[in-house]
Amino acid sequence: MRQHVQKRLISVSPYNQNPLWPDGYFDVLQDAGVHEDSFLIYANCVRDLFKNNPGKARLSLGANEIRAYLQQLENSGAVEVAGRLQAREALILYYEKFRGIPLVKRQHDDTVTKKNEPSENLRIVSQSNPHTPSHHLDWTALKTA
Repeated sequence: MRQHVQKRLISVSPYNQNPLWPDGYFDVLQDAGVHEDSFLIYANCVRDLFKNNPGKARLSLGANEIRAYLQQLENSGAVEVAGRLQAREALILYYEKFRGIPLVKRQHDDTVTKKNEPSENLRIVSQSNPHTPSHHLDWTALKTA
């Protein structure tokens, strides 16, 4: 039997100049349907991205750095696909929902400069499988870049 998979863009929250870490991020995770047991895993993914980009301002990191970080996870062989999907979701939720910083240029948004524009959309895949969280990110869109 074939599962129905629906893809959609994440809507970006308004820019959050003074985010409350980690409590505010945990609220975003809860709103996104992430199970509470995974909150620290998601927060550690965000911290790992920052740790892998020393000397760079956190707000200057974007889709290219996320892509490189996830590629590093894949190349290490220590993180399965599900873990990379989880890391990707953690980072997108951090930037687009918690901080309000878009990772892709949207047609209606002229405030994002071309230098920050990735080559493809970062999408969420909603799955009807009861054994997976309600929202996963489409790893193939990131992997093909």
